[in-house]
Amino acid sequence: MQELSVTKSAELYLDIETNIAIKKYRGEISLEDVFDSWLYIIEQNKIPAKTEGVILDYRLASFTLGVNDYKKIISFYSEHQEFFSGLKMAFVSNYPYNIAIAILLARADERFVIRPFTTFKAAIEWLV
Repeated sequence: MQELSVTKSAELYLDIETNIAIKKYRGEISLEDVFDSWLYIIEQNKIPAKTEGVILDYRLASFTLGVNDYKKIISFYSEHQEFFSGLKMAFVSNYPYNIAIAILLARADERFVIRPFTTFKAAIEWLV
């Protein structure tokens, strides 16, 4: 596992064997935290082009988002469509509210490939 970056709310790693980027969140996560960590990754070109996909690991995190804030995330993805379009994102969480947000994101826009999971293993299997 190669560490690619660390921000206030997230750590980013690359699993060299599977070529999957893993973005681990901890604690309470706000909309600003989500945007700031992605902006850092995009601006610093932290995810290699050959990456199979990204696991968004929220198992140790909880959202402080409102139910309709998923629309703001989709808007953010749309603003950065060159980066997110076609990028497979596996959303892993143990919290039902987080999974509900992931389901809303997955259904909101076909350009973005997002799928919720409750286990890390299932997320890896989907990405490879």
